Amino acid sequence: MNLVGSEIDDAIVALLIRMRRFGAQVSLRTPRLQKHSDLPFLRIFWACSSKVQALAEYLIRNPHEASAVLQFERRSDTGMIRGRLNARETAIRQITSGNPTLFVSLEAVRSYATGPNHLVIWVLEEARRLGREILRTSSQESKYSERFGQVTRLLEDAGRLEGIRIATMQIETTRRPSSPTISQAKRARARLYQLAADAYLSLLAIEQGDEAQICAVLQENLLGPLEIWKRFELYVAVAMGESLARVLGVPCNLSPSFDQDGMLISIGDYRIYWQAQTEYFTTPELEPSENKVRDILMALGMGSGWDRPDVIVVNSAAQQVVAIAEVKYFTGESNDGRAALRAAIDQLVRYARGYRREMDWDGLLGHSLAVPVLCDFAAEPRTFGVPWVFDFNSIQSQALDQWSRALNLASIPSPALSPLAA
Repeated sequence: MNLVGSEIDDAIVALLIRMRRFGAQVSLRTPRLQKHSDLPFLRIFWACSSKVQALAEYLIRNPHEASAVLQFERRSDTGMIRGRLNARETAIRQITSGNPTLFVSLEAVRSYATGPNHLVIWVLEEARRLGREILRTSSQESKYSERFGQVTRLLEDAGRLEGIRIATMQIETTRRPSSPTISQAKRARARLYQLAADAYLSLLAIEQGDEAQICAVLQENLLGPLEIWKRFELYVAVAMGESLARVLGVPCNLSPSFDQDGMLISIGDYRIYWQAQTEYFTTPELEPSENKVRDILMALGMGSGWDRPDVIVVNSAAQQVVAIAEVKYFTGESNDGRAALRAAIDQLVRYARGYRREMDWDGLLGHSLAVPVLCDFAAEPRTFGVPWVFDFNSIQSQALDQWSRALNLASIPSPALSPLAA
């Protein structure tokens, strides 16, 4: 089976731009983004883009290209004329003040606070601010720390150049460059100002939702899980969230706190977790074979542990897990997915033991999902206690909406009792 990885990456890109734990380059064609909610994260990736980096590198190699211009400043001095005398204003000020030694003049000074320099300084300062933000939210082991740290150091080196340092003090960086400033920079002979205009126009295009610019920036810097099976698990989680959102008619909100608690998405009262047992898990009473495995591992100096489900759906109002998804990715045209389906069902039953009493397993399993990447088998008609079966193709056709409607229509069971409390 030849599954195009970019289709999965396109679907999970909104999650990946919020995560800081991965280190593999992703492949995108038409990333699926919600431009308003994703814009703050897209700006961060712009800060590390090749256009911003090219501007900083060029400035370091050509520090004198940021040129000052001669400007005239109005000065009022007593007993001194610092430049060209303004006779009219001088006469008025002397008469009104009664000071015959007061002179008004226009003094020639060199200043970096010009339009094109404003553009250069704004791009450098904004990119440096955003780079520091992602470094603050990334762990030291993250590939993002290495990549964004390199670009941020480059921007800081450029900011230490004398002309740029002086211009930064003279220019109000909280105010964005105006359209005439951008036009002036584009027409400038100096390459520095043209590069600054290109970087700034790239940011404007991203903010306006230009798909080509967004895709180009993400292709350069976005990282995802190295393993395709992890990306497929995220794809299934996103598809489940989008399906619930369609059925409930509420927004599908991506969580910025994933790295802390494992929660990916919230949809109304539903919370979707990836690779997290959650607080609702209780280690079940072990079966004889499991006890034997535990004893052997303890003799070897190892802990037995307990697997984490791929995807969990929690109803926050009922305070319990209402669905589990076990995802199986495999390759090979000759594989019909049945072996993967058997393994998924086995794990779903194992996981259910940690979230419900035995008498309540069917209620949880009946709303759970087994998702091999490819499968020609489906349980028809629906049987109580039998998990739903979907594959990549059926998810793409929005077949998950059947599961979402069934989950939403189901009566909310009473909170599960711990097996240890029974």
